[in-house]
Amino acid sequence: MNEKCEKWHEQLNHLRAKHAEFLQTYADALKFAEENPKIRETSFTRCRELFYEIKPLVLALREDFPRLTKEQKAELALLKTRFEALSDLHEGIKWKEVVRALKKSPDAIDKLRALDEKGHQMNVFRAKNDGEIQFRSAQTDARKIEKEHRTIMYDKKAQTDNPDEEANGSAVEIAKSMGIELADGELYEQLRVENGWVWLETPADNRKSGHAFSGFYDGINEVAADCHFAYVSFCASLRVKKA
Repeated sequence: MNEKCEKWHEQLNHLRAKHAEFLQTYADALKFAEENPKIRETSFTRCRELFYEIKPLVLALREDFPRLTKEQKAELALLKTRFEALSDLHEGIKWKEVVRALKKSPDAIDKLRALDEKGHQMNVFRAKNDGEIQFRSAQTDARKIEKEHRTIMYDKKAQTDNPDEEANGSAVEIAKSMGIELADGELYEQLRVENGWVWLETPADNRKSGHAFSGFYDGINEVAADCHFAYVSFCASLRVKKA
């Protein structure tokens, strides 16, 4: 258990103890309401004190685990459905781990939702780092991704070098604007697309050739970075720290 988790468990246990004391004290106040006014008054006074002790504990925990919006809850429900349907993608990963990480980083839920709205069908994949939850596009038909995320070049340089070509932007720039990354080749190989193809993260040295990595049904290839066919999209990646 990491330091943060230990802190939260300590806070929760402290809160539970205070809450139990509050309930018992309140029960005593009601019990002695008629037969012993002095004990009743002392108990009610202690209840008020406990209330003001409990309030900051609740606020502190709420700050660590913010309340989710209706839209965020809906996105979690959608993710859970996909998570359970494609369990082979993330063997050994528990859904509660995913929820805990996302509730700690609610902005990540918004990013996943934005990607899902474009048809990426985000899901959990095996991560390189044990301290992270790895999300990635699970859409295997690039043609079904919304047009704003298709017909795109690899990066801004490709667009600058081809000003007369009409493209819907570039994979790298779209990813940056959404606060996400492009999946690398290793992550892509966990699930390949079946139709169309997608741009992948390309090291600077490889990009100097004028090409960029792309994922196809039969593996990874290098393609001219200015390619922007209607069935070309990108493979989205988002890493979230475990809570």
